[in-house]
Amino acid sequence: METEPARPTGAPSGVQPPEHHRGLVTLLFSDVVGSTALKQALGDRAGVALLQQHHEQSRQVLRGFGGEEAMGGKQGGAQ
Repeated sequence: METEPARPTGAPSGVQPPEHHRGLVTLLFSDVVGSTALKQALGDRAGVALLQQHHEQSRQVLRGFGGEEAMGGKQGGAQ
């Protein structure tokens, strides 16, 4: 006899809880100290290009280890 998995209290019939994955998670936080001053010294276009290069290199490292990016170079939730 098969039993239906438990559903969250108050959940409508037929609604299944989300599947949970367990495992090791590693977080990487990156900050380019002085990026505003750097953009001022280099000019907006060159400064932004340099930061984009930093973000792309970070993505390559993450992919090399099977990781994935969560915020995409966003600072404080906005780009």
